[in-house]
Amino acid sequence: MEARELALCLAKQPEWTHQEIAAHLQVSRETVMKYIKQYHLLYLPKNKKEKKKIDRDALHAFVVAHPELSVLKVAKHFGVSEATMKKRMEKYHIPYRTPRNNGYH
Repeated sequence: MEARELALCLAKQPEWTHQEIAAHLQVSRETVMKYIKQYHLLYLPKNKKEKKKIDRDALHAFVVAHPELSVLKVAKHFGVSEATMKKRMEKYHIPYRTPRNNGYH
């Protein structure tokens, strides 16, 4: 990959992430990052994932209405990962079931 080729790609596709650029140029993401830095190319990092907002009251009401559900099932209902749901439940101080002892955390 040449610097000119990367610069052209960056200019034509400014909304692409490092990963998308790498896939297009058939190189690794790390190579793209290295060349951007090495050749002082203009690139504004992209964050494709938009943080999913979960209303605290809606989450609390759902958990109260469905105490038998696991964190995974609650997460699926709200369209987020299990890890994200655990973090939100801890942040909002909402108790959740632990799979080990069927108790609450």
